[in-house]
Amino acid sequence: MFFDTLDKGILFNKIFPALPDESLNGLITNALSQTVGNMVAFSKEDQLLFMSDGIPQGGALSPLFANVYLSDFDRIMLGRGFHLIRYADDFIVMCKTREVAREAYVVAKEILEKNLNLEIHPLRENDNAKTRILKIGQKKLDFLGNTFTERFIQPRKKTVDKLISRIKEITQYRDDLTLLTVLIESNNLLNGWISSYCHAEIGNVVDKIYRTINCRLGVFGNKINWLRTREPINYEQYLYAGLPDLNSVLVERRKSLMKHKQDYRIFKDFWKNG
Repeated sequence: MFFDTLDKGILFNKIFPALPDESLNGLITNALSQTVGNMVAFSKEDQLLFMSDGIPQGGALSPLFANVYLSDFDRIMLGRGFHLIRYADDFIVMCKTREVAREAYVVAKEILEKNLNLEIHPLRENDNAKTRILKIGQKKLDFLGNTFTERFIQPRKKTVDKLISRIKEITQYRDDLTLLTVLIESNNLLNGWISSYCHAEIGNVVDKIYRTINCRLGVFGNKINWLRTREPINYEQYLYAGLPDLNSVLVERRKSLMKHKQDYRIFKDFWKNG
């Protein structure tokens, strides 16, 4: 519930003094304070999605302002010597011992509650707890759509299931849906997903993606008289339709990652030796 409980006063006190003038203050305030009319038409459960406190979750500016809001948290945690990894409101702290991990929790809780008016989930031993201490290898760690084990990084099952559901949604036949639209959206989805998870072990996932989209396109193509049968399209038809060779995309993305890591090492050595 980070975005719903974020203190706008603290956020604006961080943003506004850093701007060259006050011309954007009203625009930023309005962007983060949008109201929804006719709330009585929504169910009580849906009304909770439009709470007046905090900032809009999923808004284009929200991740940026989350980083601004938590900048002090980053600075203090790193200054105390903790190895913090954070993305928006999700974070982990890498520690060598359980004692250090407990200390990190106490410090993080103090910063978030006293400095930023936020709450952190209680520290529990339950494997499903939002806040817990674990040793990777003995137990798996789910973080940012990935599952980390002692030897592998793999997309979470929920992440893969979400991708498969999105493929089915894109290829669901409708009278107003054209083959070109389906192929463009599928191409964008597959390229984006592979780029996001190219660092992980996804060989078995790639096979599942091929099977799913080939089956779905077989059915869709038959309904629009593009194909004679409802059977899955073959690999040649897949490529002929302009869809990406996922294994080739995966190799290219990994090459790019390795080049970036090499450039980073050169940059790091430059400053170390300079």
